[in-house]
Amino acid sequence: MNILMVCTANFCRSPMAAGIARFLLKAAGRADVRVDSAATHAYCLGKAAGFHLTFSLLERARRARFSDGR
Repeated sequence: MNILMVCTANFCRSPMAAGIARFLLKAAGRADVRVDSAATHAYCLGKAAGFHLTFSLLERARRARFSDGR
C-alpha cells in the first residue's frame, strides 16, 4: 500500500504528516505501507523541510506526479 501526503509546498505540512504516519505505521508493525510526501506547486522543490520539523530534516520537497495516484 502507498500513502501520499500532499500540501501546497511540501515544506511543512505534508512532510510532518508523512513523518507521523511513518512513526505510527512502524509502531504498528506495518512495514508493507510506503509513505511519501509531495507538493501541488513548485515553491520549494529540492529544499529541506522546515527547520522546525526535526524528524523530517532529511526530506526534500518534490512536486506531486500523476503517477503518484496509481
